[in-house]
Amino acid sequence: MSTEPDILPASRVSLRSRRLGKLLFWTAYLAFLYLVMEGTARTYWTLRWKTPFFGTADLKNGRFYPEVRKSGVLTTRITKDDGSYSILFLGGSVLTDDFGDIAPRLRRDLEAASGRSIRIFNCAGVAMTTRDSLIKYREFKSQAFDLLFIYEGLNDVRLNNFPPDRFKADYSHNSWYHCLARLDTHQEVGWTVLPFTFEYLAISIMDRVGSSRYQPRNRPVGGWKYNANEVLTAPSFRGNLTELIGLARQRGAAVFLTTYAWYIPPDYDYAAFKARKLDYNYHLNPVEDWGAPGQVRAGLAVHNRILREVAREQHTLFVDLEPVIPRSRQYFNDVCHLTPDGCKVFVQEIRGPILEQITVSR
Repeated sequence: MSTEPDILPASRVSLRSRRLGKLLFWTAYLAFLYLVMEGTARTYWTLRWKTPFFGTADLKNGRFYPEVRKSGVLTTRITKDDGSYSILFLGGSVLTDDFGDIAPRLRRDLEAASGRSIRIFNCAGVAMTTRDSLIKYREFKSQAFDLLFIYEGLNDVRLNNFPPDRFKADYSHNSWYHCLARLDTHQEVGWTVLPFTFEYLAISIMDRVGSSRYQPRNRPVGGWKYNANEVLTAPSFRGNLTELIGLARQRGAAVFLTTYAWYIPPDYDYAAFKARKLDYNYHLNPVEDWGAPGQVRAGLAVHNRILREVAREQHTLFVDLEPVIPRSRQYFNDVCHLTPDGCKVFVQEIRGPILEQITVSR
């Protein structure tokens, strides 16, 4: 009979303890590392895009649509019986207060003429397209606007600057819309923003190094590599408008469309624009921000035709604004942005149909 001590069980216990200790250490270390990286990611969104450190659940508006927060639409109770007539503005920079005074001028005129309290929630933003307007309006499920005013036409044209075989109907061939689409898949951003941050930064880096995978958000340095002859955006433009109108009607809001007012002088030339020698007032943005002049003209013509057709087919409020605003430096600062006189004509043309709606809604 062996008299050697039974040390095997003790060795096993010691080995298991060491393994458990290592497992706990690495688990704690990795958890700590993740928390540090998560904090760094949240700090990035806070410092770079002014998104609250603990408010990443609303990253879509914090990063992509700050104008929605600024408008007050997220913090205001909007109902049919709140005593005010509420109008939602959706569109690009022409409607913003940075490029004119359409919203405050319209509100003053409507209040003076109707005797009612008018609230305009201006969710228009720089470079916004019909896709952005649709994305924004989908989120306003609980807000009962009286009127949805949509002014779109030019910014969608930019999306045509891409090879037709790689164009996507949801505009996700553009880095901006690809980021938005990816954000929608990250339902966890309310409690961890790190996974989306990695994706967002990767897409942003590819944009900056000139990768051809995505169409960039803005005009690339050196100009567009591709200028489309075909208006690829036509079906998307129509589809986005139609869905917006359908959602508005489900929510009890009237819809107001207009054609898009624009001006490209016959003698337009980029060098002349930079030298401020064209028939514009301030010469704010060259046509090339959206594409080649010929392509921009073609895109605007198609989009305005679609606006007329959709307004007729869907029986929306409508004003054919394109031929009404005179094409001269007195009214245009560039291809689309309006002078004070241009804003005045704009408001004069749209106030009548809105006043009729206000009267009907009493």
